[in-house]
This record gives sequence, C-alpha cells and structure tokens, in this order.
Amino acid sequence: YHTSGHNRYLPSLNLSSLNSHINSKSSAMDNINPLTSTTSFSGQMSPTHFYKRMTRDMRNGKIPVSKIIFIVSALFISVLLFVITISFSSSESTTNQNKSGNNPILTTTSISATHVNTTGKSVALEAPVLKAVQIEVLSEMKFRAFLESKRPIFKGSGDYSLLTTTNKVTNRLIISKKLMTTYCAVPKVASSNWKFLFRKFAGVTSYSNLAMAHDRKKSGLKYLSDLEFDEIEEWMQNTNNFKFLFVRNPYTRILSCYLNKIVDKQLDDPEYTGYLQQLGISLKQNKPTFREFVGAVQRQSKTAMNEHWALQSTLCETSTIVYDFIGRYETLELDSAAVLRKLGFSGQEVFPSQKQINFLGSGASSRVSEFYTQELKDLVYQVWREDFDQFGYEYNSITV
Repeated sequence: YHTSGHNRYLPSLNLSSLNSHINSKSSAMDNINPLTSTTSFSGQMSPTHFYKRMTRDMRNGKIPVSKIIFIVSALFISVLLFVITISFSSSESTTNQNKSGNNPILTTTSISATHVNTTGKSVALEAPVLKAVQIEVLSEMKFRAFLESKRPIFKGSGDYSLLTTTNKVTNRLIISKKLMTTYCAVPKVASSNWKFLFRKFAGVTSYSNLAMAHDRKKSGLKYLSDLEFDEIEEWMQNTNNFKFLFVRNPYTRILSCYLNKIVDKQLDDPEYTGYLQQLGISLKQNKPTFREFVGAVQRQSKTAMNEHWALQSTLCETSTIVYDFIGRYETLELDSAAVLRKLGFSGQEVFPSQKQINFLGSGASSRVSEFYTQELKDLVYQVWREDFDQFGYEYNSITV
C-alpha cells in the first residue's frame, strides 16, 4: 500500500513492482507477525498500524468520501463473491451425492440388533432403513448390500460330509432345486408361514392347509434328507444354493413356546402330556408355571430338547452350515421381502400374515412383563446364551 497522501489506502496495480517488492522483503517478513507488529518496511504498514491510521484520518476528515465509498464497496463485493463461491460448492457436492445413488430412502443407520464377530464382541452392522415395499425398487447394488448385511459374521465349517440322511438337521432343511434355495425351518419363528409359501411354490393344491404343511408325508415339500448322501454334499456345496433361516429373540421365542404348548393346551391333550413327560414334569391339576417350565428345560441336554424350545443354533447346525442370509422375526416383513426378491418373486408374492394362514399367534411379545422376572431373565439368558451370542440379541433386549 502506498503511504503518501490519500493513495495510501488504495492498492497499487503495478504488478511487476509489487512482485519485486515482495521478493525483496520476503526474508524480512518471515519473522514478523502481521497481525500484531507495527513495524514498517520501506513505507509498508502492518494491518494494525494501517487500521489505526485510517481511523485517525477519517476523524480528521483527511479521506475523501468517494474513497470511503470505494473501500466499503470493495469489501461488500468481496463478501458477496465469497458467499456465492460457498453456495456453488455446496450445490455441486449435493449434485455429486445424488449422482452416486445416495437416495434418502436408503439412508443407513445402525440396526437395532448386533452381530457377534469371531472375537466374541458384539458389533453393529450398517443396513438400509427400509420398508418391505421398498425392497422391490432397490438398485441391484443396494440390494446386494442389504443381503450382505444379513450374512452372519460367524460362519459354519462348511464340512457337509458331516451331514447324513439320519442327521436331525437334514429333516429340517426344506429344499427347492427349482428356486435354488435351502430353508431351515425353526419352530416359533414364522416357520408355518414359510411352509405355506414353499407349498404354494411347489404347486401343492391344498397349500393353505396348515395341518398338512407340518406332516412330512403329506406336505408335498422336499427335504434335504430326501436326497442320497452324495447328493446332500453336492447340493450344500453348490454356491448358487441360497441358504437361509429366520431367528427370534430367545426371550420371546421361549415365552411363545410356553404359551402355545403349555398354557393354551387342555390338561387331557396328548400333546400337552407328551411335552410334560419330555420335560420330566409330573402331571398335576395345575399347569407348570413359566419358571418351572424354564427350569425343566435347563435340566435337559441340548440334544435332548424338543424342537420348539431347542437352541436355534443347534436346530440349524450353524456350526456346520454356511448360511447366506439370517432374517429376524422382529423384522419379518422386511427380511422376507428380501428373500422373496432373491428367489425371483419381487412384486409377485407378499409374505403371508398369520391371519392369511389361519394361525393364531401367542402374543408373546406383548406379554413379556407379565411372565418375566429378573431371575427368569437371567436364567433364560444362561440357558439360551449361544443363541443370544450368535444371532446378536442383547441381554437387555427386554425390560422387567
């Protein structure tokens, strides 16, 4: 800045002179703080000195009004250009984000459930927050990402030579070579709904008959145990074979089992008396309490448990089988829509409700506080701990 006369407040436009001046003074300026120093170099002033002198001259009337207007206008234009630049950058960023496919519908957030990694620590997975109907319109890339979020972090050994036609899990795995899929049916986890669909897909005329769906000889369903031993291993090793199962919070699954198999049964019902015999509970006038039921299950070995209250990880042999997708009862509609799309039924099939299959649910999810105490919560967590860990259900997933 010139310091002679009124021109000391206007920048020089002689660029060659300015460059020469900067080069000659650069070494001297290296050691000076321009915001605090009042030192001048060959007529140059620090910002502090500049401001004080300009203020003094304005008070004394030494600066023409025209130059004050010029300075204010220059400052205004500078601020305006800065705002325009920032706005343009923000707009460009938003445009690029939209081009990359970040649709608001697909905003990701941490899902409520967690999964457990190989170190035994719970880790949250990121997955799109979607409704079932939105699964159908996901791009292929987004859909693959959703499927990947449902793949278990733990993995089975993949040693299918361990599976034989007499193995319990082979009698549980429903297969469809037409759909290239294998489903592990877990009682109390919408297995009736899935059998309804698989019977429909197989062309069974009376596919809505729930009683027949649970009768292996009359169901019209094909199970893994129907294959020869060498076929079993070949089928399970096929990478195109989409293997899936659905799991449920052990707290509500066990309560649902108790309500459905004990509370809702008549005292003289052969099925009811059979359950009591399995549990080692003597027949009496009053039905066993939920505490007595859980205590009886605790005394059983894992392999001796009835399928309705056995560990889900044991029923589906997650230690051996490498599953591609593990859906959750708590997000049944959404996860089922994803499986149906994977099987090629996107927009054609909707997962049937309990009412559609004429199945009366136990309402366990809404009756937790009615049956659980802190002691029972601890006991259930202890007995079914493997399911809690493998499928990512937290100890405090219910409140008592």
